[in-house]
Amino acid sequence: MKRAFIYKDEKSHKFWCIDYSGYDFSVNYGKSGSIGKFEIKEFETEEECLKQAEKLIRSKEKKGYVEDTGFDFMNKIYIDSEEYGLHPKTSHPRFTEHFTEELYYDCVDEEAPFGSDEGSDTLDSLEETIRKNPKLNFLDYPKYLIEHDWGMEYIPVESLDPE
Repeated sequence: MKRAFIYKDEKSHKFWCIDYSGYDFSVNYGKSGSIGKFEIKEFETEEECLKQAEKLIRSKEKKGYVEDTGFDFMNKIYIDSEEYGLHPKTSHPRFTEHFTEELYYDCVDEEAPFGSDEGSDTLDSLEETIRKNPKLNFLDYPKYLIEHDWGMEYIPVESLDPE
């Protein structure tokens, strides 16, 4: 279950989100408008995970956080934590819906999409670019990657001869 909370007063405007199910939960928190930081906790049982998640939620509510029931999780920027790597609880909902195998979250296996040097470097570059520019136009990113990171000439697909 995903839930989002906001805290706002004269000095600050912060968010705190939690995604909990199964044996683990992730929290994402920070200054509103930023990507924030992520933390993941794993538990021995689903019951313990649920208990600890609910305890954290009550703690935030006592501090003045208010649930944002209209929070748009689909348009939130998801960046995997350097500390935890790729994880279903820190990935975009559309990604986790389609890529359910653990292979997609493996950053070590050379056969995994992000385990190869190229895949891992591309993911790191994308994350760094998003952190610097959260409003990044993702359609422009391939050109940036090819020219900036790879030092190659970008050739638009539409300019290629179909033959």
